[in-house]
Amino acid sequence: QGGRECLVSHNEVHDCSYSAINYGGNANIVESNLLYDCMKVLHDGAAIYMFAATDCILRGNLARDFTDTGGYGASAYYLDERSSQCVVVNNVSVRVNWPSHNHMATNNVIRNNLFIVEGDAKITFPRSTDFTVERNVLYATGTIRFEGFNAVTHWSNNLFYSGKDRIEC
Repeated sequence: QGGRECLVSHNEVHDCSYSAINYGGNANIVESNLLYDCMKVLHDGAAIYMFAATDCILRGNLARDFTDTGGYGASAYYLDERSSQCVVVNNVSVRVNWPSHNHMATNNVIRNNLFIVEGDAKITFPRSTDFTVERNVLYATGTIRFEGFNAVTHWSNNLFYSGKDRIEC
């Protein structure tokens, strides 16, 4: 499931029916990739989708221009089932309304990311635990919604701006 100590770096992936990068494994690094116009047909994926990842790093990636076509949606950075001890750091997402989705994941860090959303934004943590969310900027022209926010045990130094002056948990 994704190998061990691999590097996925400096790729441009676009015009995909599903996730641009679908990975997992142990101690892998996914960095400096440009990902756009993905998730055009299938659902429940992301620009970078990690399944059962352990000690992986997602850093310095740019995900942009995803249209959510329904179903379980499309996100920029997605830590899915059994992902643990991963770090999502120094990434950017632009025009992706669901910048971060974390499902059945535990003990992960989301740090120093920039999420720019036209319209409503959401960040979700269903059935997840022990997350750290720090030093992120989330700018949305609409409402910002956090689902499963109690999975985050440490929030610090984040900046959230809602153009509708509305942040919901």
